Amino acid sequence: MSAAAISVKTAGDFMVTASEIMSRDVYIIKPSDNLATVRNLFMKKGISRVMVYDDEPLGMVTEKDLTKVFFEERRAIDEIRVSEVMSHGVLTAPASSSPEDVAKIMHENNTHGIPILVDGKIDGIVTSRDLVSYFSKNYKSKLKIADIMDREAHEIKEFHSIFKAAKLMKDKTTDRLVVMRDRRPVGIISDRDISLASFGLRPSKVIFLRKAEHGPLHRHIHTYPLIVADLMKEDLYSIQPTMDAAFGAKVMTERGIGSLLVKKGDKMLGIVTNHSYVNYLAKQV
Repeated sequence: MSAAAISVKTAGDFMVTASEIMSRDVYIIKPSDNLATVRNLFMKKGISRVMVYDDEPLGMVTEKDLTKVFFEERRAIDEIRVSEVMSHGVLTAPASSSPEDVAKIMHENNTHGIPILVDGKIDGIVTSRDLVSYFSKNYKSKLKIADIMDREAHEIKEFHSIFKAAKLMKDKTTDRLVVMRDRRPVGIISDRDISLASFGLRPSKVIFLRKAEHGPLHRHIHTYPLIVADLMKEDLYSIQPTMDAAFGAKVMTERGIGSLLVKKGDKMLGIVTNHSYVNYLAKQV
């Protein structure tokens, strides 16, 4: 399916189109490829989605798809075909679309990358990161961090299992969690951390043989799942609620991060993510 975006918005004092902010690197795979190929491509290229192509665009595979498989699937990733997990249909937008139009398509379809059409052919892709970068340059002094932040930052403890983290992300429809220790934020874990760094791992069974004072050996099985602390990123970046939202977008773009904690003193008030910026831009159409 395709989504038309026909209007062109004005940001600042000049007009910007999707073709000006898109990346021309669109990576494709075949439906017969396996998920190990997808994972390796994500890691090598630093991307979060690939297009499934076989004579024509068929669908997409994203980090969220990998995380879902990680949580539900029992087979090894080299045994799972792309065709089994890909989304079917490709949302697109014309090159003349405004970034705000593209943001609206992302927001309404809960996706983070929209291929851009030039003369009816896919010529590039606009991602949520591209939109954050666009915001940083074209929405200076328009609003404060407090105006766009999410006031609920979903939390998890550092010693919880990554399986619990994956389930919580799915239940809360979020792609990252704030990792807490003694009521203090100490890290961030995202679906990318789970799907790339530890995809395919399963809890390991450790067997202890203990001999009773009288009688045969008894077998005790303990399960030790990988925990959140093993995968979380400890570099936390924070921003005050009164700061310019465009400055926050600039920090996220320059540092290549997907979120900022919003704090006033030592108190955490919320979080700003790529989604926060995309959602705001979507409302400007």
